[in-house]
Amino acid sequence: MFQKSGTRTRTMVADMRKVAATLGIDVCRALIGMHSFTGCDTVSAFAGKGKSSALKLLTTNRNIQRMFSRLDEEWDLSPQLMNELEAFTCLFYDPKDQQLMMI
Repeated sequence: MFQKSGTRTRTMVADMRKVAATLGIDVCRALIGMHSFTGCDTVSAFAGKGKSSALKLLTTNRNIQRMFSRLDEEWDLSPQLMNELEAFTCLFYDPKDQQLMMI
């Protein structure tokens, strides 16, 4: 599977199998949760923060990968998952806060 992006004069084609292999299975499983939490067609986005900032945190933190993977498991969020999402939001705006890296 390939994804074509760009403009009419400058296009880029990405091999999605290579992208998935580079990211790894855990990151790929967490992408849907990350996408919906950080803003999509039906959810507002965070002010001043883009998908690339969230993806950087996602790819470097296994706990964040597990957290976002759990978002698609059930409709009701557990209090623990709500706390983890809150901690992620704080980390999203202050990535240098090492205490928050433990979520």
